[in-house]
Amino acid sequence: MKKLLLILVTLLFFSCIEDTDVARTDGNLFEALVSSQWRVNFFEKEGMDKSSDFDGIFFTFYSSNQVEAYRGSQLLEAGSWSTSVDDGRVEFEILFSGNSILNKLSNNWYQTLLVNKRLWLREDDDDSKDLLYLVML
Repeated sequence: MKKLLLILVTLLFFSCIEDTDVARTDGNLFEALVSSQWRVNFFEKEGMDKSSDFDGIFFTFYSSNQVEAYRGSQLLEAGSWSTSVDDGRVEFEILFSGNSILNKLSNNWYQTLLVNKRLWLREDDDDSKDLLYLVML
């Protein structure tokens, strides 16, 4: 009888626990991006590590969907960005129109993970393996 009571209490306990997983939404990504400055921690393009191209560069994302890239206090370039959901995936688009190294980031990406001030993105092309990993400053 004790065993049956223990099983029932356990079932009751687990049925009352709320699901604590936070859904991946473009709102969550948007809020994270505008909450702080970010830098590229890792960038892989066509199988090549291009992370060092972004050494010393940080990004400020504004709620107006403008992004600015700085090296120290020098503004390198301003661009645009947006988030959305497509086919259940959170997408991130960034666009720099100048002829700088920042153009390498101009793309549609999808969020693979956003946790502990870190954002992992993969290019939104099923044939591509390009990766972008940003960290919050």
